[in-house]
Amino acid sequence: MALNDPELCVLPANGIIKRIWTADNYSNVDGCENKLDIWHLPAEKISGFPRLYRKLLDMPNDQDLDDDAFLRLAFREMNLSPSSQLQWIRLFRARVKYSVKALFAHKP
Repeated sequence: MALNDPELCVLPANGIIKRIWTADNYSNVDGCENKLDIWHLPAEKISGFPRLYRKLLDMPNDQDLDDDAFLRLAFREMNLSPSSQLQWIRLFRARVKYSVKALFAHKP
């Protein structure tokens, strides 16, 4: 309803927030995510957030995590490292799986 208000000035949020896809079959991670204020990580609901939460719970109570250390941990657990070898392996595996599925879908 706010968009119907002619007095309202709506500005783009590029550079502040990004929907970041980290799935096996599609990723738009470009390595600049650490400059954003807000990450929207829809593909990490099932795996990334629980992994990060478990890592934080497993830390000793007296360990103080500064912002940079938290950012490094979040990058690793949320698959935000574009050069990560694991990410490339996962992407390759997903593309092979998709290709095999496509080949067998077209039966003569």
